[in-house]
Amino acid sequence: TALGADPTSKQYYLRIKGLLEAEIKVLGFKSLHIYRPSLLLGHRDEFRLGEELATGIYRRFQTIYPKALDKYRPIEVDKLSRFIIRKIWEKEPGVHVWENQDMLAG
Repeated sequence: TALGADPTSKQYYLRIKGLLEAEIKVLGFKSLHIYRPSLLLGHRDEFRLGEELATGIYRRFQTIYPKALDKYRPIEVDKLSRFIIRKIWEKEPGVHVWENQDMLAG
């Protein structure tokens, strides 16, 4: 879904993502993995001004990016994809919520 997804969020986008997660959890899947990445870095066919600006700012200042903000550090699409594929192959039962820092470390 997205970093910060929460059904009680005051921000509409994050509230909808959180509500969606809650609804999916009650469906009773044997195994459910929810991924909450930060800004995705990689090629995109469509142009999104906000993402382009955020990516440019991050890339320019990534060497001085404070450790305190690691939770929000953008993630390369390739790294996220490898993480998701690994979790699929592990076939671990239950509900798993993966936060951005989990995916960056893994």
